[in-house]
Amino acid sequence: MDALVWVDQYQVQSFGEPFALGQHVTWPITTQLNVAALTELVGAVTAARISMAADWHAGRPEDTVSHTGTIAGIELFRCRHARGHVVPNTVETHLVDRADGWEPEKDGVHNVGYLVTLTNVVQALDKR
Repeated sequence: MDALVWVDQYQVQSFGEPFALGQHVTWPITTQLNVAALTELVGAVTAARISMAADWHAGRPEDTVSHTGTIAGIELFRCRHARGHVVPNTVETHLVDRADGWEPEKDGVHNVGYLVTLTNVVQALDKR
C-alpha cells in the first residue's frame, strides 16, 4: 500500500531524526487527523488524500501503530499563521530530498510540516 503521510515540523524536531528520499522508515502512525487544519494548509483535495500522520508524541501510545515504508517523496510546506490559522495566500511548497524540521523562517513564513509519500507501507511487527 502507498500512503500520503503528514509529518508536523515540530514532530521531526522533537524526534531528532531527519529523513530522506529513498529511506526505509518505521514511524508511529495515527489515523486521527485534524482535517480542518490540513485543509487550510494543503487544500481540500489533497487533505482528502492524506490518510495518516506521524506522531511520536501521542497522548496515549495506543493511539498510534508503527508502520514501515519507503520515502518516495517529500514536500515541504511553509506559511504564515495568525490566530492559529493559516494566513490565506501565504502557503509555499517545495519538493525536498531531505527533511530535518529546522528549515529557517524567511520573511515571516515558517516551516509547518511535510507531506510524505510512503510506498510499500505495512504495519510493523509489534516488538513489545
